[in-house]
Amino acid sequence: MKIFTTVGNTRFDALFKEVDRIARGKNWNMTYQISDGSYIPDSGSYFRFTDNIDDCYENADVVITHGGAGTIFKLLKLRKKIIVILNSCRLDPHQAEIVNYINENSYGLACFELNQLEKLLHQVSEFSPRIYKDTPFLKAKEIVKILDII
Repeated sequence: MKIFTTVGNTRFDALFKEVDRIARGKNWNMTYQISDGSYIPDSGSYFRFTDNIDDCYENADVVITHGGAGTIFKLLKLRKKIIVILNSCRLDPHQAEIVNYINENSYGLACFELNQLEKLLHQVSEFSPRIYKDTPFLKAKEIVKILDII
């Protein structure tokens, strides 16, 4: 199984330590995008940033990602199997909201505590995510008209 773990531009060393621990000794092909983190995983290859992140998504069987909306919605559109991790060290509440959204709609597996991740990694191969349908935003013209009035 090819697993790609990504955090965008957010430091999340605790995630990489846990994934690295779980992956040791497994026959998994691991790739990590570690941003500016200080932890260097030894169970696979890693990089900090790339201009070709879409290639990493495409090549992965499973993507483990932090709760960043941009990454998650990109992966949903690509119909990738995802495990979305809540980074409880972040102060912004949007991550909890999006992890709940993924969980409630069965678009991916949600991980609210890192100690749940190993169990989820064993479940992911049998998991069939619900297909995400992007809803176009049709209110842009109305908003522009309102702003023109103001």
